[in-house]
Amino acid sequence: MSEFIVPVSGAVRDFAKHIEANPRTILSSRFGDGKSYFLQKVKEDEDLKNEYEFLTIYPVNYQVAGNKDVFELIKRDILFQ
Repeated sequence: MSEFIVPVSGAVRDFAKHIEANPRTILSSRFGDGKSYFLQKVKEDEDLKNEYEFLTIYPVNYQVAGNKDVFELIKRDILFQ
């Protein structure tokens, strides 16, 4: 049985146009809706790889910290990458 994979190449191209026009974008949806899968495909796109630098942060690491501490932790994680 072959694996069922949702084609997202058209959505990746649309997202590239969107991100160019709207650089401050938040991608939000429920758990399991495919955000990580979609972002992985965006990061693998050759045109976008050459245009942008992608950094991945894992918010689960920050859930026990206060708001001020969260920003410091995010900055630290970005610097490490």
